[in-house]
Amino acid sequence: TTDGQTCTYPEPPAFVDAGASDSDLVHARDWFVDDGNAVTLADTQNDARYSLAYARSVIDVATAFGAEPFVSIDAMPQALSRGTQFVRGDCYWSFLDGVTNAPPSDTAVFASAAAGLVRRLVEGSGGEPGRPVKQFEIWNEPEGGFWDKKFDPDFSGPTSIFWDMVQKTLVALDAYRASSNRGDLRFGVGGFAGVQAALDAIPRLDAMPVAP
Repeated sequence: TTDGQTCTYPEPPAFVDAGASDSDLVHARDWFVDDGNAVTLADTQNDARYSLAYARSVIDVATAFGAEPFVSIDAMPQALSRGTQFVRGDCYWSFLDGVTNAPPSDTAVFASAAAGLVRRLVEGSGGEPGRPVKQFEIWNEPEGGFWDKKFDPDFSGPTSIFWDMVQKTLVALDAYRASSNRGDLRFGVGGFAGVQAALDAIPRLDAMPVAP
């Protein structure tokens, strides 16, 4: 960990080699490719910037078992993240690293990338066919550590980065749903862990100009 604790919990060998860094772990599961430069809206239209093999493989497994796939977009790719310095405070919660759980550098770019992710999973890209996935969620339990509040101190207030990201992303996803004539697609937010957080979210969501 960052404070010098030795982690004995094994990292999944299917993703990276033993002894891999946090950056290696993040790159192994990122769905948007980091080239070291700031991501622009134009970049989100480039098929080559999307890394979807892992997501597609999980959807395929769920489908093979007869389950309806559900995709939670709740890990910030390093290329899009406001966090640049990895902080490992717990061996068992590697994604609470100040990068994967940080807000996006640009909420509009994230929204466009999220819509690009959904479109490529649904329609297919890079020679891969579309997958039978209809349910998507933006983030998970953001009132907890899954959303790093040091980047977003006004999380529940009027200048919340989280809620700005949510609204722009829902608008982008709703636009894709309309343009693709896919009225069967459904988009959710949060997966809130606490009752109060869920109650606080209701008026915000009701005020947004999109359907779920």
